[in-house]
Amino acid sequence: MFSRILIYLLAAIFSALVYLVFGAFMTASAGLNAITPLLSFLTAILIFGLFSWLHFFYSLIGTWLLSIAAIFMYVTWPLYFLKTWLFGESNFDAYSLIPLALCISIVALAWYAHFKKLVLPKKVSFAISIPSFLIAAYLGGYFVTHYFF
Repeated sequence: MFSRILIYLLAAIFSALVYLVFGAFMTASAGLNAITPLLSFLTAILIFGLFSWLHFFYSLIGTWLLSIAAIFMYVTWPLYFLKTWLFGESNFDAYSLIPLALCISIVALAWYAHFKKLVLPKKVSFAISIPSFLIAAYLGGYFVTHYFF
């Protein structure tokens, strides 16, 4: 039971990390010149609002979607932070390894919980899922309407 909640918390931290980095990126740059940060940002909202708790209700589908989304979010943008460090374009900082560690732990724990058939009580599942869905729907809707329209 605890591993399901831990997966939810790690997914929320991973999404918040990309969300905050996206805000800093948009503040520091003159504009969005690549689509990869935007895809990573929208995937972070989907992970926080939908995929982080979908495995509470639908174990196999939720695990697959959370795993694919976490890997996609890592590959689209935070991987560039690690790449700049590996090729000597920037100094080492632990910030480059945090998204990798979170991605690996989310995917591993999600599949562990699926194979062990760990379940949460329905009241706990709904108490966790509804607020995160509402926050993500607000953030995603606000960003999409202001960015695209």
